[in-house]
Amino acid sequence: MSVRDPDAILAEQIEYYEARAPEFDEWLERKGRYDYGPAANARWHQDILEVQDALVAAAFDGDVLEFACGTGNWTEVVARTATTVTAIDASLAMIAINRQRLTKAGLAGRVSYVQADLFSWQPDRTFDAVVMGFILSHVPDDRLDSLLSVVAAAVRPGGRVFVADSQRAPTAGTPDLPNPRGDDVLMRRRLNDGREYTIYKIFRGPEEFARAFERHGIAFAGQKTPEYFVYGFGRKEG
Repeated sequence: MSVRDPDAILAEQIEYYEARAPEFDEWLERKGRYDYGPAANARWHQDILEVQDALVAAAFDGDVLEFACGTGNWTEVVARTATTVTAIDASLAMIAINRQRLTKAGLAGRVSYVQADLFSWQPDRTFDAVVMGFILSHVPDDRLDSLLSVVAAAVRPGGRVFVADSQRAPTAGTPDLPNPRGDDVLMRRRLNDGREYTIYKIFRGPEEFARAFERHGIAFAGQKTPEYFVYGFGRKEG
C-alpha cells in the first residue's frame, strides 16, 4: 500500500469501528461473511473458549480498566467478579451496544463508560487490573510504547494486565479481504454494505508482547491458542 499519514489512518480506524459496531459480533460468532463452515467455525469457537476461560479463571476483582471495550464480550466476563469496571472505547456505537449487553446481564451498575481516543487519554487514578482485548494489533509500532506507558501508569504496583489478540490465520477475517502479508501493517476492511476502510493490523507474538511490556515495568507471559489467538497475563513490578 502507498505511504499514508499515520494520524489519518488511526482516524479512519476509529471511523471503521464506529460504523462496524452493529455487525461486529458477526466476526466473533462466525456469521455471515465470517462463516467458514462447521470445521473451521468449531476450531474458532474452541480457541475463543480457551481465551475466555483464561479470563474467567483470572477472576479479576477490585477496580478494573478495560481498553477498547467494544461490544462488551470481555466486559461482561470481567464485571462478574470486579467491584467496578471502567470501560473505554473511541466508538459511541460500540459503547451503546456494550451498555445494552451489561444491562441485560444485570451488571450495568458496575460499569462506567468513557468515550475517548486511547492515544490521547490519560488516567487520573490507578486500577487493580487492565484488560485489553484485540486492541494492540491495531497500534502501529511507533505508538506502542506510548500506549503501554499509559497502561503502566494506570495499573497499580502488583496489579495485573490481560491481553488477547490475533494470530495470522487465513480464516480469521473474510475471504474477500485477507490479512496483510509479510511486513505490510495496513489492511483493507469491508462492511456488509460495501464501505471500505484502511486500518492497522500488526500480528505480534507472546515474545514481542513480553519485550514491549518489560520496557514499562510489567512482566508478561503469553501463549497461543492452536490457530487464532495470542493471550496472556502481566504483572506490574513493585
